[in-house]
Amino acid sequence: NLDFSTMKTEKFVFLLSSIVYCAILWNGYMSIEPYMDEIFHIPQAQQYCLGNFEHWDTKITTFPGLYLLAFVFQKLANFLVGVECTVQFLRLTNAACAIGIPMYVFFYRYK
Repeated sequence: NLDFSTMKTEKFVFLLSSIVYCAILWNGYMSIEPYMDEIFHIPQAQQYCLGNFEHWDTKITTFPGLYLLAFVFQKLANFLVGVECTVQFLRLTNAACAIGIPMYVFFYRYK
């Protein structure tokens, strides 16, 4: 049985946190300067966008999942509207995954 009062509260918290996160990401999207460890991750992701999966920066210790998604999203976006693998595109890919994956998990939980 579902507890709808809890589910409503969780949806509200999720929605509110998504809005706040979007505002933070928008600020980061508009930034020209590299943010935190983007000096390592942006060139790595751009190598993946070029299809160069053999290149790996040894300073990076995370798995390449987001780079692979960036490759797929960029190829699709480039085919549809001619999008290049820019810093802003990679930030939007990160934002889409940061919001989309939890949304998928959250709503799949109640399916």
